[in-house]
Parts: sequence; C-alpha cells; structure tokens
Amino acid sequence: MVQQPVDRLAGPRFLKFGDQQAADAGFAPAQLSLGYAYDVGTGVDADDALAAEWYRKAAEQGLARAQASLGYLYHGGNGVPLDFALAADQRIDERIGQAHRQQ
Repeated sequence: MVQQPVDRLAGPRFLKFGDQQAADAGFAPAQLSLGYAYDVGTGVDADDALAAEWYRKAAEQGLARAQASLGYLYHGGNGVPLDFALAADQRIDERIGQAHRQQ
C-alpha cells in the first residue's frame, strides 16, 4: 500500500507558535505566524487585512521578518493602502534589525 505524502504546512497544526491566545498575549512570533497564515491562507481563509494587522503587531515589537512581510503588503496594496514609501521603510527596518543581530 502506497501512502500519500503529508502536507505538514496544511491545517491548524501549522500554527504551532501562532495560536490565538499567544498572539493575543503579545507573543511576537505567534503574531508573525498568524500573519503568515492569513497572508497565504494556511489553516485559515486568506485575509490580507488580518495578515497586515498581525504582521504590524509583530513588527512593532521589532520582529524583522514581520517588518519585511508588512512592507511587501504595502508594496502591493494588499490588505493595506498602496504605499511605496512605507513599504521601503519596512524593508529598511528589516535590514537594520539584521545588521544589529550580526554585530
């Protein structure tokens, strides 16, 4: 009997760090995870506005990946107003965060 491959990213189990309680409590990695889930529709219905909301919460805590993801949403006008200047600012914040970690 041949088993079908399992999509480990499908469904709510993907949200191991992104459960609603941890995100609501302010845990930035959980907020990033929920943002990603809503961004791509993994385990939840895709919703760019909710993705932006969760990315923003994590970005405000200095999480570089959330800053970059939020910047990409602003660059495309997905779930937020199209704003190239703000998109560029989000990416600059990510680079600053990466440079700081390398020191």
